[in-house]
Amino acid sequence: MPRLHGSNARSPVWNHYEKLEEKEDGSWIVKCVHSGRVILSIHTKLGLPP
Repeated sequence: MPRLHGSNARSPVWNHYEKLEEKEDGSWIVKCVHSGRVILSIHTKLGLPP
C-alpha cells in the first residue's frame, strides 16, 4: 500500500505510515512502517479536513 505523503498528509509524521484502508466516514486505518502497529486515524471526527 502507498505511504501517506504529498497532498494526502499535512504532517511529515505520516511519512512513517502506510495507508491500509479508508473508511466511509473519511477515517483511515494505517500501519507504522517501523513497528508494524496498525492504528485508526480519526482526523475527520475532530473537525479537521480530510
